[in-house]
Amino acid sequence: MVGLLRHHVFRRLYGAHVIHLLGNEFTFIAVLGLLKELSGSGLSFAAGTVFRFLPYVVASFFAGPLLEKWEKRRVMVVCNLLRGILVSLFFWITDAAYLWAVYAVLMMVNVCSAFFNPSMQVVIVQSVEPESRLSANSLITGTNALMMFIGQGIAAYLVYAFSFRFNFLLDAGCYFLSLLFLLRLPAIQTPHADSEERGFFGRLLEGFRYVKKNASIRKMLFLQMMERVTGSYYVLLMFFILEERQQPLYLFGLLDIPLGIGGVLAGLLVSK
Repeated sequence: MVGLLRHHVFRRLYGAHVIHLLGNEFTFIAVLGLLKELSGSGLSFAAGTVFRFLPYVVASFFAGPLLEKWEKRRVMVVCNLLRGILVSLFFWITDAAYLWAVYAVLMMVNVCSAFFNPSMQVVIVQSVEPESRLSANSLITGTNALMMFIGQGIAAYLVYAFSFRFNFLLDAGCYFLSLLFLLRLPAIQTPHADSEERGFFGRLLEGFRYVKKNASIRKMLFLQMMERVTGSYYVLLMFFILEERQQPLYLFGLLDIPLGIGGVLAGLLVSK
């Protein structure tokens, strides 16, 4: 894995990924605080979870056919620029009358993520030698869990020492810093064979047909979906338990740290 970090493209991509993941954890706990401040309703928090999950799933169906013809580095740069701007908007929402704006921003941020994540995966595949791709994906997966561990700890401290709103500005800064890393990447164009002759819906249907024929892909998609559903349920359950016990918001971040540690250990085991 050390050899991967000597690779110019992967090193910059990995650095950008680490920075924006760290920012994500800042916003994750801050959105909880914002929904609690504006509404205090368990229903509003549940709706916030839906608006994080559903737009990502829906947008992912259309992201693949569109990304097939788009330059991936430009997509990642634009997505991080938009996410940085959108996340900073949370800081200015202070009135319960604008609760709808929180949901709207959550939806747009996750639509951007639905385009950013597959773009990053394609760049990893194209920039790393075939024999190193498993190690690269294991490193990315383990880092995701590690950033949950580190980010939630920092976010919990910031909420305790200052205000949850401060986290929104930090996350926006992380997206902009990540963008600077991505700007130094070379342009990477994916070969798409006959995609010029096939329209958007043709490529979309081709993707569905491929999934239908490939049992292993269907199983992987099912497991990923279950992981997200279970994760959302876990977050909701933990939030309601803390609410019933009248615990402070920063405790939520501290309780999420063991989940990150488990992810790091799982990533290490898979890479063996």
